[in-house]
Amino acid sequence: MEYLTLKDIFEVVCSATGLDISSNCRRSEYVYSRMVYYKIARANTNRKLSPIGEMVNRSHAQVLHGLKRWQFDVLEDNNEQLYLYCLEILGLKTDTEKILSEIERKKIANLDSLQLSVLRELKELSYTELLEFMETRLKPYKNGLRSRIEYKTIPHVSGALINR
Repeated sequence: MEYLTLKDIFEVVCSATGLDISSNCRRSEYVYSRMVYYKIARANTNRKLSPIGEMVNRSHAQVLHGLKRWQFDVLEDNNEQLYLYCLEILGLKTDTEKILSEIERKKIANLDSLQLSVLRELKELSYTELLEFMETRLKPYKNGLRSRIEYKTIPHVSGALINR
């Protein structure tokens, strides 16, 4: 097996995303791309966190934070395809189906535990507290979901609306 360097991983992630991940940009696509770089570099090289971070102008603490947030940010926001694509380009063997099924299993387990905890909490509420919950939390939430689905028409207005 050919020796894999941090520079190789850096170049593959940059070319796959079309972004310069060493920039100080904090937009989500840059953050996710750096996390993919951290994950591949940590798993496939024997380098410490400091050299991994230096390649993208980050400290070892930022690399560690990115690795800890891996499951919550990259996997939960469906950016695992970038990770799998970069692994494929680097020639690292992966069982894509296994990784994707593990990701789905984790998502389902997280959702199940969340649903159970919410139901437990709701069972403990009194009738008046439950009504208050429905009015103050549930209705606005459902309305917010509905407004995301419904298309809004915004009338076109030209010119200033002063003195009307």
